[in-house]
Amino acid sequence: MMTSQVRFVGTSGFYYDVWQGVFYPKDLAKKDRLAHYVKHFNTVELNNPFYRLPRESTFAGWRDKAPAGFVFSLKASRFITHIKKLVNVNDAVVTFFDRAGHLKEHLGPVLFQFPPTMKRDAILLKDFLSSIPADGPSVIEFRHPSWYDDTIYQMLAEHKMGFCIHDAVDAPTPVQLTLADMIYLRFHGPAKGYRGTYGQTGLYHPAAWVRETLSHHPHIRLYAYFNNTAGGALNDAVMFRDLVFNP
Repeated sequence: MMTSQVRFVGTSGFYYDVWQGVFYPKDLAKKDRLAHYVKHFNTVELNNPFYRLPRESTFAGWRDKAPAGFVFSLKASRFITHIKKLVNVNDAVVTFFDRAGHLKEHLGPVLFQFPPTMKRDAILLKDFLSSIPADGPSVIEFRHPSWYDDTIYQMLAEHKMGFCIHDAVDAPTPVQLTLADMIYLRFHGPAKGYRGTYGQTGLYHPAAWVRETLSHHPHIRLYAYFNNTAGGALNDAVMFRDLVFNP
């Protein structure tokens, strides 16, 4: 069961050596990074399950370090999206959600990032969506522009699948909502390589759009993650949070 909170802003990942002495105290042990992170943010998007599915004990360990109301969003395994390319992935999807279930009430949306070379295929998408559990939020991050089509949006809406709004330098998405009762934002950085800092100028308009949307749809859950972790992700996340909730 998910937390009753509906507004989540954080970063993509937390385990970065370059943050030591900047965000994490210089003498903080690596094993204590999450315990420090959760004091400042109420969510994190975990990228490492994309590369290698963690063990049950790892998910349980993250769960035990999370305070009430904290949410982990997970980037789903690349085995599903990039290796199998959505074909015959039912067993892999079941395994992923079974493993992620060890987060219990701290489990947030599961993000399926499609490869940038994967072009629109409505039949493949429909089959894939039928394999996703309906008892928890999920979201898709398209990277090829051929997916940005009303037919696809309708298909996502019918399956209550979220649409990830992102700003990848080479292929940003349109601003689009589905019926998943969710805004899922990924800020990949104003420069390539997940670098750069948005600052107030770069965040003003996205924050204004979020405020306007939430004012008309207060039930919608907001998930916003800053993936410019080689840049100003930490400060940008705090600034965005302030612009949305304390303009």
